[in-house]
This record gives sequence, C-alpha cells and structure tokens, in this order.
Amino acid sequence: MSSWRLNKIFFEHTSDTIAIVNNRGKILYVNPSFEQVSGYRKDEIEGKSIDALRSDKAFTDAYWENIKGLNGSRNSFRKVFVNKKKNGNYFYLDTKVILYLSTAAGNRNYISIGRDITNILEQTQRIGLLEVELKKSNQTLDTLLYKSSHDLRSPITTIQGLLNLARTDLKDDKLLSYLDMMVQSTSRLDSLLMDLRKLSSIHTNRFSVEEINFEELIGGILEDLSRFIPVDDINVVIHVKVFRKHCYSKYLLSRILRNLIDNACRYRYERNEEKHTVVIRIEEVEGKLQFYIEDNGRGIKEDAQERLFEMFYKAEAVSNRNGLGLHIARAAVEKLRGQIELSSKYNKGTKVKVTLP
Repeated sequence: MSSWRLNKIFFEHTSDTIAIVNNRGKILYVNPSFEQVSGYRKDEIEGKSIDALRSDKAFTDAYWENIKGLNGSRNSFRKVFVNKKKNGNYFYLDTKVILYLSTAAGNRNYISIGRDITNILEQTQRIGLLEVELKKSNQTLDTLLYKSSHDLRSPITTIQGLLNLARTDLKDDKLLSYLDMMVQSTSRLDSLLMDLRKLSSIHTNRFSVEEINFEELIGGILEDLSRFIPVDDINVVIHVKVFRKHCYSKYLLSRILRNLIDNACRYRYERNEEKHTVVIRIEEVEGKLQFYIEDNGRGIKEDAQERLFEMFYKAEAVSNRNGLGLHIARAAVEKLRGQIELSSKYNKGTKVKVTLP
C-alpha cells in the first residue's frame, strides 16, 4: 500500500481539517472534516484556487505571506486563521502549514492541518465580555457603597450631637433612657457606615507599602481597643519572630490584625479558674509571613463556621456587632494575595491563621 493511500486513510478519519495546496494556490485535496467545518463539498473546492473561497483579504494575505517564508530550513509555520464558511459565517482554525513536497522544478505542495477553535474563542469572548460587565458593575457598586457610607455619616453625626445636647438639658429619667437607646442605635449605624467605607476602600484603592514594625503596630491596636474593651483584664501574649524587613500596606495589615484581635478579646468565655487569654504570634515560615491569633474564649459552633466570612453574617444572634469584621479581614488578606484560615471549638476557643507572601 502506497504512503499516499496510508496517509489518505488517516486524513479521512481524523477530526482535524486537512487541506493540500500547491504553490499556485490550487487546492488538491480536502478531507471530510474540512468539508464539515467550511461548509464546502469536495467537488466544490478541490481543483479551485484557495483565493476563490469566500475568504477575507486578510486571510489570503496572511496565508501567502507566511507561505513565502517556508524553505528547507524552516518548513512549517503555525497560525490561527480567520476564514469564512460557505454560508458567510466566520470560523477559526488553529493551523499548522507544512512544506511537505518540493521538487527541483520548483513545484511545492503544502499540507494544512487545522483544529476548529471557533466555539472555544466564542466562549472566551463571551467570558471576557461578562468579566468587563462584572467589573463595571463592581465599580458602580463600590462607588455607591463609598458615596452612600460617606454621605450618610454626616446626618448621623449631626443626630448624635443633638442627642448629646438634649441629654444635658433633660432631667426626666424615662426620656433620658430613650435618648440613651437612640444614641446606641445611631452609634451602631455609624459603625456600620464606617465599616462599609473601609470595605469599599479595600476593594477600590491602591495602597502604598512601607516597612512594618509589628510590635508597634500591635501595641497601637491594643491601645485603641482598650477604649472599648477592658484589655487590661485580658492576658495578652505577643510573640514576634521576624528577622528581616517586611514591607506591606500598613492600612491593610491594621484592618486584618485589628479585626482579628478585637474578636479574640471581645468574645470571652468566663471561667472561674482560667483568665481570658489572647495569643498573638507573628513569624516567618518558609519565606512567608504568618499571623496566629488564638484565644480561649467562647469559640464558635461548628455549623456556623462555614459562613463566618460572609458579609453581615453573625454567629451569635444576640451579638450587637454588624457582621463585617471577618469579611473585612478576609478582603484585606485577599488584597495582599494571602490566605486566611479559621478553626474553633465551642466553649474552648478560636484560632485564626493568616499567611502572606
């Protein structure tokens, strides 16, 4: 059996398109896959010039320009060709063209082996368009989030000021109790708006980096938290084992550490024999920076742990928090291209691990 007959058997059964063209552009052979992809029958295309197809000028120019470059030392090229079917629809072939027969008389034949990637490219283009639309939607949402949280804080602050003034003038205990409840409610709303603004800032801003002094950063966070939590009543243990310079966004690191330390200090579990303890450990592990925030507090029930990083999710229904602390921490970690993991045992404590590159 001749080599051509063997080749033809393969050509007839492969899913790749096969076309053999001579140096004058005459199509000598196409296989069934080429017929299926292009929409042309063999009798419509074999013996015709490749330029006679319903192809764009860009295709024919690209084909002939690359063909000219083939010689004894460079006998093939690969290119994605955009062509037209018989019905006028475009199709895309990832094509390898090989100079497979060249004679002394100057006659040349070229074999083109192509894979139809039309569906793949169309899907990629659709995904690209969806990504563009999603990015626009996220930008719009972030802008709305930032603007609304910023603009709403002004009237809230005004209301808080008026409530404080009213408290100084009123003597009625019942009215004062109502005012206190109003102050607490506006304070929670103000805290929510501030957290939404932080979240928007993390998503939209680019942050400058600087060398971080971890002891100083943690000390500042604990001092700030002492205004809201009796930190002095907590056994806070700090271990920093960092031996080289680390540069990160101080803002993002502060958001991560503050929210995690706040949770560890706040959700205590009162034991008669054991003081509430929070361990903060920062160390270098295999070229990466790792934070561990661990406490012996109330812990988190297992069925709630999967949702802890969701926006507005609160593991405790009675909690007066807004459910954004861990969500903000994760957003900041992801902005730094890091990872955050949480493990907890109810009534035993919680451990959070953050790894940063």
